Amino acid sequence: MSVTFKAGVIALAVGLQLTTASNSANAEPATYWESCTNERILAGGNTGAVLAADCRNEKGIFIPSEIGLVGIDNINGRLVQNTTDDLNSTFLETCQVNQVRVGYLFATCKNTSGRDVPNVIQLQDIDNKNGLLQYGSAFTSCCIDQTSNNVNNVPALRNPIRDEL
Repeated sequence: MSVTFKAGVIALAVGLQLTTASNSANAEPATYWESCTNERILAGGNTGAVLAADCRNEKGIFIPSEIGLVGIDNINGRLVQNTTDDLNSTFLETCQVNQVRVGYLFATCKNTSGRDVPNVIQLQDIDNKNGLLQYGSAFTSCCIDQTSNNVNNVPALRNPIRDEL
């Protein structure tokens, strides 16, 4: 990936409403993008939103991988991440994902007035571990291992009310 492209993404992030804060003091920026391609966000999974990518393993083979995004929400048109509150990510209910590049999620989100607000959030503590996406140490107190390489069959969120019927 070129330095120019990375600089352009960072400049765009600065121009938009950039969120990198996390409630975990140990959270580090995601590094998966250094060895993964074809980043995208899918609805569903265990948390409501899934990061999917093709990630290189130790043999140099790219493997489809996915991981549930934890605690990313739209608060009045602003993407925020809370690693200690709720495991579900609700931002897809009121945000349109524009792109995911080099560990940044770009989206347009509705605020409480119904206006579209463009913004970006830096994904936190997601790494490529031998071709599989996994969370780092900042998320160990809140998350189970959600890594899989079954990108084409992302399960829908369970609906406890529907399941009782």
